[in-house]
Amino acid sequence: MHGEWFSKRYSEKFNIPIEELKDFFDNEFQECELGRKDLKEVILPYLPKWKWAGTIDELLHFWFAESYRLDDEAINLLKKNKNLGKILVLATNQEKYRVDFMKNEMGLEKVFDFVISSHETGCFKDNPEFYKQIFKLLPEIKPSEILFFDDREKNIKAAESVGIKAKLYKNLNDLKECL
Repeated sequence: MHGEWFSKRYSEKFNIPIEELKDFFDNEFQECELGRKDLKEVILPYLPKWKWAGTIDELLHFWFAESYRLDDEAINLLKKNKNLGKILVLATNQEKYRVDFMKNEMGLEKVFDFVISSHETGCFKDNPEFYKQIFKLLPEIKPSEILFFDDREKNIKAAESVGIKAKLYKNLNDLKECL
């Protein structure tokens, strides 16, 4: 289920059965991640059932701020590579408000040269079309010159299918090895 970490935290904090959140994440949320629907609009009908008394923006902040932790060592490793002249692109399956949070609140816009997300491409990273958007963004770079790493095998296979060198990444040691 998408949103597993948020769903678990929310369920525990507000004493809501996790199944109450599942329907949203299995349906409307995926449409948001693909850029077809707006999260702030589609989540509204769920708020009474979820017992949320605050605003949409407060809910999104609760969700996003507690769902992500940056690994300083990994960020420093990426920055070193950027300082060596490498172009860093963050490829992510996310909806637009979370991407904005990641770029601005988490500071990832300063780490990565580009952030490409499923909400912009209209497809998830397990679809080769996702990577073709990167080719359009960086036409001077050949697919074989791109090193992609991800924690999901299906995303690795999709990237490799369009000529990208891809590595499976599960932890900081894997990242160091990839770079």
